[in-house]
Amino acid sequence: PDVIGVGECGPGDFRGDAYKFKMGIGAYNVWFLGLQVGQPVVRLQATDLLDVLAYVHSRQDNANAPVAAIAEGGMAPVLQFAAAANESIAPVILINSLYSYQAIVANEFYMPEHIHAVDPFALPYFDLIDLNASVAPRDLCIINPIDELGNTLASDKTEEIFAFLRSTYSQHPAAQLKIVSGSSRESTEAVILSFLHASD
Repeated sequence: PDVIGVGECGPGDFRGDAYKFKMGIGAYNVWFLGLQVGQPVVRLQATDLLDVLAYVHSRQDNANAPVAAIAEGGMAPVLQFAAAANESIAPVILINSLYSYQAIVANEFYMPEHIHAVDPFALPYFDLIDLNASVAPRDLCIINPIDELGNTLASDKTEEIFAFLRSTYSQHPAAQLKIVSGSSRESTEAVILSFLHASD
């Protein structure tokens, strides 16, 4: 699922008047359009993902069956929104996902690439960590969470930031929560396979 001009389908030839910055590239025009019409890009993409899931479940042999989902980078918040809305998405695996919208709001500089995955209406009602918590009691794996600049969080900071999430999962002993920081591409594949095997 994607929106033309954004994410994997974009930007093509379109640049608009707010595109290339010293810190990176971001489709701010599309983001502001979503703000004006009250439908952020991340929500539109999440709706598309839920439509795909509904199609999968429309098949008699797959009716209401759990569907494992993996998202990386800017598509991670899309999966987080979709998983919060549909409990049949399980397990959930997030790779190189932004840990918090608050991290963007609280800092002057951030990667413009994050912008299309930001819901401007989320704060102060909820943040990405709250969406992660809503996945419980389903299994959740977060690999190499990143900050607003795209840097992988250090292990000690990861423990601090995700303390609330760990507390939530501690109330569901049967649920699996795995948070890994500093994983290479090769070891990430091993982590995913191990996690999926344990979730069976």
